Amino acid sequence: MSSHNTSAVKSSVVRKLKTQIQTLYPTISADDLQRLFPSRSTVLVSKLSNHMLYYSITGNPNDEDDEHEDRKDGATLTPGDPLFFDTTNGKGELFPTVYALWLVPHLVPQLDVHFQVAPFLFGGADLMLPGLSLPPGSPVPANWGPIGSVRCVTVRGNPASIAIGSIMVDRHVL
Repeated sequence: MSSHNTSAVKSSVVRKLKTQIQTLYPTISADDLQRLFPSRSTVLVSKLSNHMLYYSITGNPNDEDDEHEDRKDGATLTPGDPLFFDTTNGKGELFPTVYALWLVPHLVPQLDVHFQVAPFLFGGADLMLPGLSLPPGSPVPANWGPIGSVRCVTVRGNPASIAIGSIMVDRHVL
């Protein structure tokens, strides 16, 4: 997929974007937002050929983080890493990318899968209920959520997200 155009975002739009992220993802803190959008970086928006938008940053996002080399999780941003994408061409349905989730893992609830499922997800398969790693006796994860709820996918035992998506089936149907 190619990017048709990329442009810098005005600071007023960045403030609006941050407010929108806080509204959609209430678990995010001011420190988390600062980590994703450091003040010394420039936020870029790129329009993809399928009319989706993605937001990234330029500059060295780790300049402000004096301890980034000592971080236990090793998660840092590289300029150009996409942070959020908008599937509605600017109308506000923002999803974090795995890059954003590596920096702020608590941003959305996670669904754990068995390690054998990951290659199929990487190949483009939809996540099905049998692929989830569930506690014994639990038919559906406790954090399933209503249709449209955003969830990330992790491999059991590894906190790094490998996919992001939304719930397509109501838990009562399962």
